[in-house]
Amino acid sequence: MAKPVAVTGMGVVTPVGSSVEEFHRAVWEGRSGVGELDGEPLGLSGPWFAAEVRDFVPDRWLTRREAQRLDRAGQMCVAAVHQALEASRLLPGEAGRETGAAIGLALGTAFGNAHNVQRTYFDFFSRRSLSVHSVPGCMPHSAAAAAGIRFDLTGPSFTVSTACSSGAVAVGLAFEMVRNGLKGPIVAGGCDATLTSVHLENWRSMKVLASCSGQPGRAVRPFSRDREGFVLGEGAAVVVLEDMESAMRRGAPILGEVLGYACTSDATHLTAPSAQGQAKALEGALASAGIRSEDVDYVNAHGTATPLNDCTETAALRQVFGDRLPPVSSIKAATGHMLGASSAAELVACVLAVSTGVVPPTINYTVPDPECDVDPVAEGCRDVGARIAVSNAFAFGGNNAVLVVRRHE
Repeated sequence: MAKPVAVTGMGVVTPVGSSVEEFHRAVWEGRSGVGELDGEPLGLSGPWFAAEVRDFVPDRWLTRREAQRLDRAGQMCVAAVHQALEASRLLPGEAGRETGAAIGLALGTAFGNAHNVQRTYFDFFSRRSLSVHSVPGCMPHSAAAAAGIRFDLTGPSFTVSTACSSGAVAVGLAFEMVRNGLKGPIVAGGCDATLTSVHLENWRSMKVLASCSGQPGRAVRPFSRDREGFVLGEGAAVVVLEDMESAMRRGAPILGEVLGYACTSDATHLTAPSAQGQAKALEGALASAGIRSEDVDYVNAHGTATPLNDCTETAALRQVFGDRLPPVSSIKAATGHMLGASSAAELVACVLAVSTGVVPPTINYTVPDPECDVDPVAEGCRDVGARIAVSNAFAFGGNNAVLVVRRHE
């Protein structure tokens, strides 16, 4: 018998806040984390614009030696995991942790350790000299491994990579494990930190980045007809999932409930999305949750602000919801596109939305687009009494992941 799955803790490190409280306040107030990138990326002339985490201090979460060996993405992951375990009363040594079951970790990342990889190749081609820590510093699983060591997470631990949907897929797999009888909580989410010269140039060559001419904070305009694309961000976000009965027995805070999950592949094109594949993921998630489309009060869109993505996502939403499409907003205009971390942070936003009933806005929306005929919550956050929310994550490679969350009552 499928077990109800509770969210008992959350942690985030984002360009608009390095705690859940800061993130909640900034996104709902419509603040943008996009600005000029501090420093000049290796070998590139500026200015460069990105959604950078400017207030992150690794030494708050790691020893100096640990921070030096761990990539920036891994540093942020450790910080987010610490927050989530603390909120869930599961930090090592806490009374609430005495559950008798090991804690697991499921992590998603699109690019792994971008800073360490760039540094390693630079060292090799410039000096032919590599550190003894190069291999563990570059392996995609190092962030999860470091967090596991730091917090004594001895349950199942794994890392998945499905491009921009990685965080959602990690949460979805963790959800299915708990629903099907996993003993013990599992921390799940994503991290990425790719503000390096290699990645900035790679994304610019694809012509999907917003120009940031004028006001950088208004550069990303999801669903608006004058949209140009996204701005790269960085960060980490995780949630703690556990069997509802076990969570309540140990007195854990119940922040929300994950109801359903589905993942599909377009199998059509490496970079062009398919409305049909996205619709199948939406339908599968609703079926997994055991609800109808009209039960959904809010959709947090993938919403990258690229011309192709937003109209394709709109077509998929209309195929599933028809004329009863609820409010749809994208927070990427505020956070930037944090790649593997975005979908996990957006799930956190959905849990906050259903716990308060108030949904976040799509900032910078200016010109309606007939091909994106959604209600984008453009006027600011809105109290819709949201109880059930859907979180979309659609990725290169045609990977589509959808999660459904509900208020705990």
